[in-house]
Amino acid sequence: MIRRLVLVGATLIPLAAGPPPGASATRLDPAMTVGPEACGECHDSEFAVWRETAHARLYASEEPLNRRPRAQEIAGKLGVRLIRHDSLCLSCHFTPTLSGGRVTAFAGVSCESCHGVARGWITVHNTFQGQRVRRAAESAAQRRERVERNVALGMYTPERIYDLVARCYGCHLVPEETLVETGGHTSGGSFDLAARIDAIRHNFVASGRSGNAPLPPELRRKLAVLGPALELEHGLRALAAAGNAESGYARALVRRAERALRDLSRIGRVVSVPEVDRLLATAGGLRLEAGNRAELTHGFERLAEAARSFSEAHDGSRLGALDAVLAGGTGAAVEGGEGEAADPFAELLAAAPEAAGGPAPDAGAAASGGGATPASAPGPARPAIPAVEGELRKRIREPLGRARVVGAGECGSCHRHARQTEWWFRDPHNRSARPLLERRPKAVEIATLYYGRAAGELMVKGGSVCMGCHGTVPTGDEAWEVADGVSCEHCHGPAGEYLKSHQEASPAERRRLGMADLGDPATRARACSSCHYVTDPRLLASGHPPGSEGFELAERSAKIVHWDRPQPAATALGAAYRQTLQSRGPVPQVRVARLDPAVVRSAAGTAASRSAGTGSGPGGLTGPASGYGARSIPAARPAFVPGAGASTAGGAPLAGPTSGWAAPIDLEALPADAADRPLDELLLLVKERIDALFAATGGGG
Repeated sequence: MIRRLVLVGATLIPLAAGPPPGASATRLDPAMTVGPEACGECHDSEFAVWRETAHARLYASEEPLNRRPRAQEIAGKLGVRLIRHDSLCLSCHFTPTLSGGRVTAFAGVSCESCHGVARGWITVHNTFQGQRVRRAAESAAQRRERVERNVALGMYTPERIYDLVARCYGCHLVPEETLVETGGHTSGGSFDLAARIDAIRHNFVASGRSGNAPLPPELRRKLAVLGPALELEHGLRALAAAGNAESGYARALVRRAERALRDLSRIGRVVSVPEVDRLLATAGGLRLEAGNRAELTHGFERLAEAARSFSEAHDGSRLGALDAVLAGGTGAAVEGGEGEAADPFAELLAAAPEAAGGPAPDAGAAASGGGATPASAPGPARPAIPAVEGELRKRIREPLGRARVVGAGECGSCHRHARQTEWWFRDPHNRSARPLLERRPKAVEIATLYYGRAAGELMVKGGSVCMGCHGTVPTGDEAWEVADGVSCEHCHGPAGEYLKSHQEASPAERRRLGMADLGDPATRARACSSCHYVTDPRLLASGHPPGSEGFELAERSAKIVHWDRPQPAATALGAAYRQTLQSRGPVPQVRVARLDPAVVRSAAGTAASRSAGTGSGPGGLTGPASGYGARSIPAARPAFVPGAGASTAGGAPLAGPTSGWAAPIDLEALPADAADRPLDELLLLVKERIDALFAATGGGG
């Protein structure tokens, strides 16, 4: 499969030749390592923190890596006899040394794994102008000279933050195709750079040795940019080296690259930073496919240069607009941010229609259909989900509730070689968000009628009613464009509470933590019907199919088998599904509205042009859409355009009186040059016609 990264507003920018890209591998020269104890002679506080980390426990613990059953299974598949000696495992899981002419491990991931082999710099890296003096007495020029000397000797220093944190991705992205495809090693889960660094934080120097200082906000902002930049760069590095374009490993790398690009696009919408624009432009149009070595190599080298340039040019003090993103907000700019630019879609989200058709779902409604869903983990306040509820919102939110959703990447980090991820990459559920993300005309028409305004951009956001069924929305992503289609948690329930323990937990404990028991026919019927049986009259009147015709739960379940346990009997599934549908009632018979095809083509075409790169500014965005405020659309009186063909939601002619419906109206056609006009002007033209439509049909003034 050939896939491309297409960026709005992206043009390839020639970059000057620079130094080699930052280290992508973490292999250490065993003849040059000194071991963590040597570092701990001076850095005793740092050493004490390190000993309590998972990095250290890979070697020194009651269950070191080489004794773990999963590690032994992988080693057996790779033909590795001794994990701690002369094996591929040494590169990422241990600190190697030479002992008796043989390479062997003598520590877990330690100081030198990150800061580089220390034999060349350990005795001089903290020497100030030839004599040991207090750090505070060192001038800026002397500090630069000392850092440059240490770098030349092979040290990775915090002052060169890009090169230092790049080493994390040399292991956490798992850049070895054979290790994954043959050995069954995971391809790596999602990697939150700031959170991971915070977990191993040993920042005693910054506090004058008075304590382990927290990461300053300026550094967190820099890491928020460097994280997805490095994820994208190293994903392309690994993909360039991969040999099988159809393998699960290559598909996982493509997905990671796409997600990293979306994260960078989010940042580009919040702050205007030249280096971020260069990152986005460089990735635009790259063909993501294993075997495309030359193009991908050129791409990741330029990404590395742009990321390093960013790390050297910014200290984070003027990136304050990113604080809202880091706190899980919408990314709206704050005063004093560097090149701040408000999220172009925050206004649309804030102006969502009032609830129509029922209250929001009970936060305690669980996927299992009875137990209470665990509350979300404490954390920063999340942006409010738009108040678009109705009958559909009640249904689609039931499987997910309001517990913490982690996303398919977290689940796939373990289920990579248990068939689940392999199946998902090929299943239509994976592609369920594409009609919306690609702004296909029918999707644009349905969303526009449902929301009562041009909704080509709103419909792709995590907080939209559309993505409740079509996409996976990790917690905190309600204001951002969705990355994945229907995935694990739509069916199995939000994994925030059970992710780490479900393999060892009892069935009762898994249910308590919010994991749905899909072996129970009734639970499975509720999960599937929540999206495959649409009863919201407003959504049906907007042209969405009811989804009920031809859906047989047993037949569908047989097509998505990705587990080894026997599934419920077909008769039990059929009975449970019929009972679930009966409890929800029949599909309402409504008239189906239509929009002028020219309006739909213009809206879809404009959205497509934004995705294809004809917009302006970072990500091709031109700013908030103007002229669209909140408009309430009564669910009981869906919009209807006479003459477009009255029908039921299922497509059959609507029988009975039609009194109370608007008389035929003629909407003024859009100007011939509508597609070439500025976005805000085009949306205003669309709004005028929608206003006329709703005024004529009783939908609003």
